Amino acid sequence: MRWHDAITAALELGLPVCCAGCARPGVGWCRTCQAEVATAWGAPRPVRPSPCPDDFPPTWAAAPYEGPLRSALAAYKDDGRRDLARPLARLLGEAVQTSHPTPGSLLVPVPTTAQARRRRGDAPLLTLLHGAARSAAELRAQPSALTTRRGLA
Repeated sequence: MRWHDAITAALELGLPVCCAGCARPGVGWCRTCQAEVATAWGAPRPVRPSPCPDDFPPTWAAAPYEGPLRSALAAYKDDGRRDLARPLARLLGEAVQTSHPTPGSLLVPVPTTAQARRRRGDAPLLTLLHGAARSAAELRAQPSALTTRRGLA
């Protein structure tokens, strides 16, 4: 047994980890769930909300927001599963690269409310955004481009 495996096994006794997609024990996000997300569409594609507001900017997604991806994102955002930051940022980066960004393109997250930031202790989507922005030199994260307002959904 390698040292890494021994330390991981010891930590698992006190801090058990399970897959954020299917709850399989011993792994943060299992290969089966990652493969399901990666092959859901085969490649990132353009998406539009329905109904779609006028002047809605081009939007891309790596996979449908369902199943293991939805579970992993919820675990990352709301359950403090920051161990999922790297694989989720990689998925976001793939969607961004597929959109063929031009120099000066911005990645803008949906703003985190002050209440959610206090509850979570951070702004997890901003972390994903910065991870995805590192995948392309022509991109930069712009967290302050949008703000939240009360009474708007």
